[in-house]
Amino acid sequence: STTRPVGSGIRTLEIPDTCVLRAPIAAETTWESALRALEELRTKHRKRTAGTESQLEEIATFEVSGDGKPVSVILRLLTIPDKPPDGFVKEPGRRGLAVAVEGLERVDGNRIADLRRELPKGSISGRPYVRLDRKGEANRRVVLVLPFDSAR
Repeated sequence: STTRPVGSGIRTLEIPDTCVLRAPIAAETTWESALRALEELRTKHRKRTAGTESQLEEIATFEVSGDGKPVSVILRLLTIPDKPPDGFVKEPGRRGLAVAVEGLERVDGNRIADLRRELPKGSISGRPYVRLDRKGEANRRVVLVLPFDSAR
C-alpha cells in the first residue's frame, strides 16, 4: 500500500485500483500553497458530496514535476463507486517504485532520477507523485512514488 512509509531504500510496490480527482495547480506553487489548495479542494468536495458514500482518504497526494515541484492536487476516494462523483475517474492498479524522504524539500529531481534509473527494462513510467500525512509537521515523512506499466 502507498499509505505506509517504505523505509530508507527504493522499494517496488503494488498500487491498487483507485478513484481520483486531479486538480492542476499553478506553476511554481510552493508546498505551503499546494497544501492549502488541497484543503480547499477537500472542503469543496465534502460540501458537494454530503450525504453520499464518497469519502476521501486522509493521506495527501500531489503529482510532481520532474524536478519535484507540485503540479496537481490529487483527491482519492476510500472506495471505488460504480458511478464516480463528477470530476473523479477510476484508475487501474499498477506497479510503482517508491522511496521515503524526510520533508517535502527533499523531493527533487535527483530523487526522481534515482527512481527512473531503477525502472524495469522496457517499462513506461507515469507521472511521479508524493504521499504524506496531511496533519504532519514540516519534516514529515514523505513517500515519493513513480508508477509504471510493464512492457507489453
